Amino acid sequence: MGDFTDASLSIAGIMNDGDLFSSSDCIVIRPQGDVNGDGSFDLADLVAFVEFSFLGGSPPLFPEMADYDLNGEIDITDLVDMVNYLFP
Repeated sequence: MGDFTDASLSIAGIMNDGDLFSSSDCIVIRPQGDVNGDGSFDLADLVAFVEFSFLGGSPPLFPEMADYDLNGEIDITDLVDMVNYLFP
């Protein structure tokens, strides 16, 4: 799935009352499955998932990255899907 990406986002415009606005921010896009939060999806993420789910390890920094199948739950099907993706 690749590594994470930093992207800068800037917007500017005019509000309904005529006032000007502007904003800029940095957006970090992480690959789904990046359980250990290192910015990539690889074997280390499978190890982190098993440690968290079955061995009492630390929870993921970004829990939504562990929900690989995006069903709203972190469970064994996420691990199976991650294994199937990394080892087709």
